[in-house]
Amino acid sequence: MSRVNSTMIDALLVVYDDKSAKQLFIQKDAFMAEIKKFAKVTQIGQKGKTDRNITRFNGNVSSGGAGMVYPPGVGFETDQYHTYPRNQVITIEINDMTYDDLNGMNGKPSQDKAVFSFSQMIDLTMKGLAEDRSMSFAQGTGNAALATTNASAGTSTTIIPFYTTPDALPNRSHGCQRLRPGVLYDICTSSGPVSGLTDISFTKAEVDYATNTITFASALASAPADGTYWVPANSWGYGVNGLPHLISGTKTGSWQGVTVTYSNEHQSVHFNANGQRQTIALQQKANSKLKIRNRGKKNYKILGPTGQNDVWRSLGWNAKRWTGDANTYDPAFEEGRYAGNPFIDLDEIDVDRQYLVADMSDFEIIEQKSFGIIQRNGQVLKEKQGDGTGEGNYFMNIGGADNLKINTPSLFEVIVDLEVDSDLATLGTQYLTT
Repeated sequence: MSRVNSTMIDALLVVYDDKSAKQLFIQKDAFMAEIKKFAKVTQIGQKGKTDRNITRFNGNVSSGGAGMVYPPGVGFETDQYHTYPRNQVITIEINDMTYDDLNGMNGKPSQDKAVFSFSQMIDLTMKGLAEDRSMSFAQGTGNAALATTNASAGTSTTIIPFYTTPDALPNRSHGCQRLRPGVLYDICTSSGPVSGLTDISFTKAEVDYATNTITFASALASAPADGTYWVPANSWGYGVNGLPHLISGTKTGSWQGVTVTYSNEHQSVHFNANGQRQTIALQQKANSKLKIRNRGKKNYKILGPTGQNDVWRSLGWNAKRWTGDANTYDPAFEEGRYAGNPFIDLDEIDVDRQYLVADMSDFEIIEQKSFGIIQRNGQVLKEKQGDGTGEGNYFMNIGGADNLKINTPSLFEVIVDLEVDSDLATLGTQYLTT
């Protein structure tokens, strides 16, 4: 009777992780893949990373004639940015019969089929983890929110609609697209989880991703208030630093370990479009604000969702005559630019926003643990403990620990509250058929 023991299974999974799963994760982590092209990656421990910066000098040039008394030394203000890594983990569970298939129990040569199906589970999990991670870094404010309740659309204890129109606020443009059946969520205000609205889950039949609504068969304890956040259970306040958190001109309170209220040095360039449609004039104003703040620096990249970049590209349809070959009609523009600066399509970004980045290398990724199958003492698949006597289920964890930081806020600009047409292609409307 041939049998693969548990140690060999763990070894096979580790090899699969290195040769296949991690590569798939890199391919699907679209937003962070773009950031990683330029960002510095720093390996750190759980204490995080501290950077001491001189953020301001207080002094003016003194004038005088011959024999003048020179002024006292200028004063310098220093701050210490501090960023912690955040775990981002997902779990796969299998029952004892699947585990036995992997082990080749009772001489059945079924482990090949089981390993194949298990590898599909790993691949799908890695893909989902990568996409979710990219969304968190593109839209996250550090609170771990995945969706926002839209009570103005008629919330009750059974029917919960979600925001798909950002209105200059982050994390509101994709409805309930990031919520998944069977997962436990806490509904939170800015103060944390709401009493009676924790460990909430729904079924596949209860969620409508086309209308971004959940209709519960059994009523919740209370109707969630407008603007409440849906967060994976026990995760409130432990989210990663996404672009809305890092790049803003309206920061208050603590930011990267520094109190930034009334501090211009820690603010990025901020341009509120107030619902205006994207135009050449608007881009020129954004361009000039970034240029003035950085004393003439002209080159930057424009990070934005495909929908907003489509609006920009459409401006050229009537401005330039089509010059393709005579047998092919192709009036589309593959790329948009302004003043030579490229628009980069990143659909994870909130649909009413664009980010102008004068130096992509100012992004810094702090990494404690690279993403992949998590091993502990050489073990990958572990038996669940149950009531202390074990149970017929096994689990494995997949994930990593990192975070994102910036060092020079003035090199970044955000445009918020751009017009969002009702027919604009967005993550929130991807399942609509009209």
